[in-house]
Amino acid sequence: MRQIDLLDLMESRRDQMQVVVETPTEKVDVNAWDELQIDQLDLDTEFAAIPGQIAYWVAVAARYRVVVESSRVAFDNWFAPKYEQEFLAYQSETGKKPNISTAENRVRMKYKEEHDKHRLQLVESEANLKIVEGMITALEAKLQALIQIAKRRNIEYDRTESDHLMGRGAAPYSSPAPPQRARSQGSRTGEAQTDMAKDILRNMVKGGSGK
Repeated sequence: MRQIDLLDLMESRRDQMQVVVETPTEKVDVNAWDELQIDQLDLDTEFAAIPGQIAYWVAVAARYRVVVESSRVAFDNWFAPKYEQEFLAYQSETGKKPNISTAENRVRMKYKEEHDKHRLQLVESEANLKIVEGMITALEAKLQALIQIAKRRNIEYDRTESDHLMGRGAAPYSSPAPPQRARSQGSRTGEAQTDMAKDILRNMVKGGSGK
């Protein structure tokens, strides 16, 4: 009951989970809830798809870091001459050398509209980058969930096979046995596949983070 309630809650938030970011070459418009859904009846497809999903968001994050850096450079290029101008003006007016905060405040006050526009653009681009990077983290969590589901299925199938060979009835499980379709897929999502998925994720995230 708790799981159903949580899924209903997340489904009710679906319209609020639209990820929309733009780079100079593309517009990304994806619903995060749809991207992170797991079809427990088709784990093979889920495992096959998630490397591509992660690769896509790693690439988007890399391109969006360029947007953030461009916004930062644009702000610095606008701010630096204004700062120097106000620094010298204060020094000329008072005969005293201003500290950094004084010169910065003069720029913010004198050029408030321009300053706020450049600053907001930078802050928004940084926020969008966090959203994109958050999708990578969420997909990592999805992969871990897939691995755990696959492991649990394998254990349940092994017990079922053992009980069948021993001539016993099926042992009671905490959850009902999955349909036959899922059973055939579970046999193909063993330790080798989960280890490969982990390696793919580790390499992709490492490459995207620049570490």
